[in-house]
Amino acid sequence: MTDVPVPPLATQVILEAYLQVSEVAGQRELVVMYVGALGDNAVERYAMFLMSLELTKS
Repeated sequence: MTDVPVPPLATQVILEAYLQVSEVAGQRELVVMYVGALGDNAVERYAMFLMSLELTKS
């Protein structure tokens, strides 16, 4: 957003921090958005998030 190039590793660290905060806050929509921005690590990271959710029987 600032037109300043950010190295890929720094971007991943920043997104992971946002993910952790969003998970703790229960903001699932933000988790999905940040995971989608992870690129190559997105599928594995989202799977980890889904496994962390408490499932209830209907």
